[in-house]
Amino acid sequence: MIKMIEKTLNMQQALHLYQLANKYEGSIFLQTENHRKVNAKKLPSMVSFLLTLPKQNDISVVLNGVEDDALLMEIDAVLSEPASEKSASLKIQIH
Repeated sequence: MIKMIEKTLNMQQALHLYQLANKYEGSIFLQTENHRKVNAKKLPSMVSFLLTLPKQNDISVVLNGVEDDALLMEIDAVLSEPASEKSASLKIQIH
C-alpha cells in the first residue's frame, strides 16, 4: 500500500509514529527520496531527521515485517492528523 500525503510530520505525529513503531514487531523507517532513512523506533534520531529535511522532500514510511491492517489504519490516522504548513509527500510502503 502506498499513500501520498501533501504535508510533513509535525512533532505530535512523530511521537505517535514512534509509539506505534515500538508496539510493532517489525521495523518502521522514514526514508527520503535520496535514500536517507531513520528507524521510527529511535525518537531522537527521528526528530533530528525531520528537523533537517528540506521543505520540499518526498518521504516514504516503510514497514518491514508482518503486514498488520490495524497498524496500517493507525498510521493512516496519524498521517491524517493536522500537520505543519511545511509541505512534503509521504508514502506508505509494505515490504
